[in-house]
Amino acid sequence: MNLIPCVSSQLAAYGYDAATKTLVIRFVSSGAIYHYFEVPQAVYDQLHAAESKGSYFIRNIKRAPFKYERQPDAPTELRPPPVAPRVQKAAAAERITVVLTTETDGGYHRQEIEMPDDIPDCDWGEWFHGAVDELRAAVKKGGAL
Repeated sequence: MNLIPCVSSQLAAYGYDAATKTLVIRFVSSGAIYHYFEVPQAVYDQLHAAESKGSYFIRNIKRAPFKYERQPDAPTELRPPPVAPRVQKAAAAERITVVLTTETDGGYHRQEIEMPDDIPDCDWGEWFHGAVDELRAAVKKGGAL
């Protein structure tokens, strides 16, 4: 099973095995993976559709009577992709900051990049992918972020 990465302050990634009704959650803070058992498909579907996955998880899964188990080590296929972006917009300055977090064997690397004001909306994706490529190259070289 592959987990779906998400932008959340609580959840790094999640997945569901319909055959066993097992919901798999990887948490941001610890990187730990938990299996929640006998979770109905509808609960997973609602988590997937939720605007705030962390809030939905706390209200409808964590507080529910689902049995769960922390997994000792996460197999490679359960790890999210190496870069999970989070876009934050500073309200007062109306600027956009992209926070890139890369997981490596040595831990997590975090880099904040402020998006230049002169990039038209249509070029945002191209700029973002360039920033991700630069971060991956820096991490591979062992560079400090």
